[in-house]
Amino acid sequence: MKQYWEIQRDRAKSEKDLLKKHPEIGKIVKYDGEYGVVLYRPDIKFNLHGLVVRWDTKKKEDFEQFGFFDYEYIDNYEFKYINKDGSLKHGS
Repeated sequence: MKQYWEIQRDRAKSEKDLLKKHPEIGKIVKYDGEYGVVLYRPDIKFNLHGLVVRWDTKKKEDFEQFGFFDYEYIDNYEFKYINKDGSLKHGS
């Protein structure tokens, strides 16, 4: 059985490898006046390579497969309804 620190080390290495493979994870995107964040969500069935865009809306789940549109990458944007990790803000 792995020790706690070994599990944490392996998780950190896995996340680092994932970001190397998909550097767009965590990036803010804009398309047709809408803003969102690119997330790795392999649990969502319709996505390609596990990447989805979580749009800044009140909907509990507003995901779209990443890669079909010509998104504009944005350096900084204050989301109205979601956090940068894609979760809904409190009170939304």
